[in-house]
Amino acid sequence: MVGNEADSGKTETLFELLDSLVAEGQKVLCSASFVQMLLLLEGECRQRGIPTHILTGQTKDRQQVVNTFQNDPNASVLPAQFAGGRHWLEPDYRQLCDPL
Repeated sequence: MVGNEADSGKTETLFELLDSLVAEGQKVLCSASFVQMLLLLEGECRQRGIPTHILTGQTKDRQQVVNTFQNDPNASVLPAQFAGGRHWLEPDYRQLCDPL
């Protein structure tokens, strides 16, 4: 996922988990340190039809993104950078998505 087009075992496992959680109606916060990772995650979610909201340190109206995520009645994924994720969030599930 990061740096090349080859499938990654970690990415496949992550999306097996995300697909399952979203199918159950869960809201998932995916935290990462790197914006590039969040953007790749957001893009893959969109390709799979998984609704997303994204929060990075450069997000202008962070509280609006948080409110939209929290108030969205549908299951969704929120890729969030640690620096941008200081707002009170109440996801059903949290997942660390930093590459190792």
